[in-house]
Amino acid sequence: MMLRQLREKYGLSVEDIVRITDLNRTVVERIDTGKPVKPNEAMKVRLSLTLALNIPLPSSILHIALIEADTDREKI
Repeated sequence: MMLRQLREKYGLSVEDIVRITDLNRTVVERIDTGKPVKPNEAMKVRLSLTLALNIPLPSSILHIALIEADTDREKI
């Protein structure tokens, strides 16, 4: 399930998701359209919506595209 499908199922707007997750609108719109976001942003959306809707939303249920880690960076 994508965020847009979840929003439609529960009658939520993008503004509702912004308010629930406390993320900026650009991030929520990226998730809503299937564009990749940082893993911490995806986790925040899943956890916030799980609490607000009282339903579990692991990555296997709510699919959010993630930005891949930069593999060329030097490891610390």
